[in-house]
Amino acid sequence: MRGSILDLGTAADGTHRWKLRVHLGRDIVTGKPRQLSRNFRGGRRGAERELNSMLADVAEKRVAATKATVSYLLSEWVRLQTNQGLSSTTVGTRMSYIKNRINPAIGDVQVSELTARHLDKLYSELSRELSPRSVNHVHATIHRALAQAVKWGWVEKNVADLASPPKVSDGKVVSIEPSALADFLREAHRRDPRIERIIALAALTGARRGELCGLKLSDCDLRGGLVTIRRAIKWSTQKGIEVGPTKTHAERTVALDEIGIEVITRQIESLRSIASETGLILSDDPWLFPGPDLVSPLNPDRITGAFRRIAIAIGKPEFHFHSLRHFSATEMIAAGVDVRTVAARLGHADASVTLRVYAHALPERDRAAAEILGAKITLSLPPSEV
Repeated sequence: MRGSILDLGTAADGTHRWKLRVHLGRDIVTGKPRQLSRNFRGGRRGAERELNSMLADVAEKRVAATKATVSYLLSEWVRLQTNQGLSSTTVGTRMSYIKNRINPAIGDVQVSELTARHLDKLYSELSRELSPRSVNHVHATIHRALAQAVKWGWVEKNVADLASPPKVSDGKVVSIEPSALADFLREAHRRDPRIERIIALAALTGARRGELCGLKLSDCDLRGGLVTIRRAIKWSTQKGIEVGPTKTHAERTVALDEIGIEVITRQIESLRSIASETGLILSDDPWLFPGPDLVSPLNPDRITGAFRRIAIAIGKPEFHFHSLRHFSATEMIAAGVDVRTVAARLGHADASVTLRVYAHALPERDRAAAEILGAKITLSLPPSEV
């Protein structure tokens, strides 16, 4: 680390002026030279003593490798994630957190000056409107980006390790009760019958929102009472609507009862009615739930938004669209359906996933099993004493 003294001459009041500079090397990100400057008035020896003091202070405090901000770090980290093949949906979710939650609060803070206090304050503010799990998603985004900054040599430690995001519950899934589901369906019918049909089909099949958006007419065998889930729709700010495989990259066929068949039948009739009224043309194999043009599939985010508004309207904001999938699984297990069948309908790659996620629904079946076994056994008991 070097220092320099520049003679600026004598000021009007007769004192001598000096420009003191400590050269800090180049910014590891921008490559631009960095320096610490200070003006000094007095004699040459005084200027030299002040420069030595500056050099000592800089050496003690360890100068940061870059002045890059949190916002810049996050943008570079997202670019790296995209280049490494991370799904566009995941990248889009992280970008949403960055744009709407992180950057407005700490985006302008230099990475080298970011502290756990900055993060704890952010988490406290976010907790007023987000769930603990969502705040932890924000924390995870920041933590991963800072971990990359450590690898790049921008900072020496990850301050997110010292932060205190809110605790998340034990992870027990929230399933909608049948009475609450009826409330959702009534409100959805009042607002948009199409959303009512989507909610009903989600509860009946346990399908994910993207899988429902990915259904085509050819996937529905109404005579056989079957629907085959072959694909899923994703949406991201970078690529828009994308058609891809299911989460497990596997197809599955799910049986429908009379209500399920009726739901799909009504949706098909609705599509034909809309096409007739608007003059739009349906393809030979249309999407079951298309977008407004009847050509492209419906954006899954529209389902999430509509469900959220309904949940708030009926006073049940704790539920989200994925709760319908939990409803399907929990009700099947409670009714005695074997776990392998439940896993197959949900599209879990392994029944162990179903057991882990829905373990809370098994004790009730265990009690029923005890009663079934007890009914099969008759003991020869001695008469009770009077």
